Amino acid sequence: MKSDGFPTYHFANVVDDHLMEITHVIRGAEWLISTAKHVSLYDAFGWEPPKFAHVGLLVDSNRQKLSKRNMDIGVDSYKRDGILPAALLNFSALLGWNPTNSSSKGVMSLDDMVKNFGLKFTKGDIIVNAEKLGFFHKKHIQLALSNPSPENNLTLDQYITDSVLQLVRETEAKRQRLLADDLRDNSADENLVSLLGEPILPLFQDDNSTDDTRAYDQIRAAIRISRNEAVTAPSFAEAIRYLVWQPPAAYLEKTSRSLSPPPSRIFIDEVPSSTADVMGYFIDQLEQVDGKGWDVDTIQVSLDETAKRVASCEVEGPPITAGYKFLRWGLLGLNHGPQISHLMDYLGKTETLRRLRLAKTVAESLADSSPVG
Repeated sequence: MKSDGFPTYHFANVVDDHLMEITHVIRGAEWLISTAKHVSLYDAFGWEPPKFAHVGLLVDSNRQKLSKRNMDIGVDSYKRDGILPAALLNFSALLGWNPTNSSSKGVMSLDDMVKNFGLKFTKGDIIVNAEKLGFFHKKHIQLALSNPSPENNLTLDQYITDSVLQLVRETEAKRQRLLADDLRDNSADENLVSLLGEPILPLFQDDNSTDDTRAYDQIRAAIRISRNEAVTAPSFAEAIRYLVWQPPAAYLEKTSRSLSPPPSRIFIDEVPSSTADVMGYFIDQLEQVDGKGWDVDTIQVSLDETAKRVASCEVEGPPITAGYKFLRWGLLGLNHGPQISHLMDYLGKTETLRRLRLAKTVAESLADSSPVG
């Protein structure tokens, strides 16, 4: 006991843990030096000591104590950043511990962690790698999207969909102001918004509605089919922009350089063709698909027969199949993105054909304006 009548920490710690019937003590490695003293106190009282385990200190890549610059921050900050609880728990649990029976690169649910947990920890300091949190966040988002249960939908709404929907509506408000000629500063933000066409989702008709179920469903569907590296609400909003808005002609013109082969190097059934010919070819083929049967499987059957007939080749080398590349440009103005059949199913037949017709018009305009040489 100290001179002021209070017990020392070590004495109080042992008595307190015993009275609370603590069976396992897991603490930082800096307490390892005190463990022998604590065990001696347990022995002196004739009490059975708990099992002790010590976890290495968390340090940055330079093996320095964590600071606010590198993740030594409150849990609330992760919630503000939209990090899923399951991802943060998964990330934290693996700081100094590795499951012995996991075959999924450490990606685990809470049940998996409980099932696999053991007290065999990494020796020495533990380097905290912020990139791994992003990895787990992405994986747990994918798990939640692939299993749209009520619980997963609620989690996604709270940590992703709410924020994405808010950003989408803010962006649409900026687009509307731009159309009204209220934005005149020629800022980067204005230029970005100017490359958005009309929205294809009814997300903006009643912003005061208390029932956003339909809006959530649509944003969730857009996120589900979007193949990207997004881990935050802003990156998701960016990734799905042309699943929310139509890509305008100006954007298709800007991205047309991704279709590098000149007209003489594009072929349909081995016949030299142009980008506009390819768009027209797909329009003709997809118009024959019954709108009532417009779903992923039916679309994929059609594409299996048509996409492989389109080929292109560089200056050197044999022709390679390029149908999907042209479709992705015509539908999104991108050279990567969702699986085409899922994208077309999401857009619907009418919007799919509308986009391909616009792409055909843009390709014809670019061909007419190209210098003859």
